[in-house]
Amino acid sequence: MSLRRQALATGRLGLRAFAETQQQQLLHPWQQAAAAAWRQPARSLQLAHAQDAAWTRLAMVRGFAAEAGQAAAASGKGTGKKSPITFNSMLLGVGCFLAVVAVAQNKAQQKVEGMMQRSQEVVGKAAVGGPFTLTDQDGKPFTNENLLGKFSVLYFGFTHCPDICPDELEKLAEALDTIEAEAKYQVRPVFISVDPQRDTPKAVKAYVKEFHPRLIGLTGSEEAVKACSKAYRVYFHKTGDSETDYLVDHSIIMYLIDPAGEFVTFYGKNFTARQLADSIMQHIAKWGDSSAAAQEAAAAARLKTGTAGSQEGLAQR
Repeated sequence: MSLRRQALATGRLGLRAFAETQQQQLLHPWQQAAAAAWRQPARSLQLAHAQDAAWTRLAMVRGFAAEAGQAAAASGKGTGKKSPITFNSMLLGVGCFLAVVAVAQNKAQQKVEGMMQRSQEVVGKAAVGGPFTLTDQDGKPFTNENLLGKFSVLYFGFTHCPDICPDELEKLAEALDTIEAEAKYQVRPVFISVDPQRDTPKAVKAYVKEFHPRLIGLTGSEEAVKACSKAYRVYFHKTGDSETDYLVDHSIIMYLIDPAGEFVTFYGKNFTARQLADSIMQHIAKWGDSSAAAQEAAAAARLKTGTAGSQEGLAQR
């Protein structure tokens, strides 16, 4: 085998091994989180936080080929000797590497989507949600009982959030309008503050009206906010030493609640407005089908009871 062919073969094997190693390292944290979620349902929410960091890492891998090419070119110029790996062979090696990475990324995405779907199904109704008592933007009490009657989406954030909260609320507003236009259904959107120190009912009212006319804003005492956040497995932590100028690190998750007030599923930051709307409309359709079936069963039971009563009355005569 010539030196050139040997270099190309070695390069292909090395790049393939490197890409496979990166895929294993990329999927390992999600596999661990999924396994933990099946043992403890509430921990499945951790999968929603793992995606951004992992995909950022995979994006860094893509820069490997370019860096390798630059390093090889610099090495050949510095010594004044002709590199045994030609420019064409380097391009071929880089092409092979990128192809392997593309396949690995596609497989990783498919596995992650499958794990996310299974983890959302695993989370039980008893694991997320529960009674709470807060105050709405008009200063009136708002409890979990106020969520009954229609589908609701809950989002936890704070009014001084510089970018993430506005982005997520704008996405939610777009999804709400899409659902209303396509499914003729008005989902109840609820914003719950995790910054009770600064987010008074007045501040929350001014904030929510910037995103959607039907968006309900909730706040409350520090104890009430902590209790509600704990019930929905929401993490939040004040950062900074100042009493007035600080940020709040918090979970970036939306919760879908059905008309019975029960937790249905959650949506992480990775969902687009279109995906969010489609998923919610699917759950609305399923709820409608199940409600219709329940009503039919109840009607059949009443009819059966009535028929049996009539026959009994005839027998007594």
